[in-house]
Amino acid sequence: MRHDYETILRSPEACVVTIEYRTWLESSQPADPDPVYKVDRRLQNPDPVTVPNVRCLQKILSARDVKSLATQLMEVGDCIFYFSTNQNLKEPQLNQPVIDGSMVFIDPSGIRWVQKAPEKTELYHSLILRLGATQLGQPIPCKLEK
Repeated sequence: MRHDYETILRSPEACVVTIEYRTWLESSQPADPDPVYKVDRRLQNPDPVTVPNVRCLQKILSARDVKSLATQLMEVGDCIFYFSTNQNLKEPQLNQPVIDGSMVFIDPSGIRWVQKAPEKTELYHSLILRLGATQLGQPIPCKLEK
């Protein structure tokens, strides 16, 4: 079944997106969290890293989809990208890890999408494609970039 899913990702029905994300200027430095605001104080690289031609499945949610998800976190017009489990979304480019919350997905029509929920949330786990105990794809719930 996983082979079939990977075949769909290589087919013309799949979507080809560009991923943009930010990295730390000095990623070798340890995290430096602010004690009050709980954000990392390390400097961000001013130029985003761009990863072109990443294949995935894209689902724009309709009213029926939102109703079937039975969650208040997704809205009509939001999007779910399903990537291969082989795609490393924590570090799409070698030695350039993603700063949490900085990832932007640009679909073929040029629309920019930002991640809506981090991986450890209930929403993320409810969207995972599974067949038995086998995970078929990595879901990324997104909303339009403001």
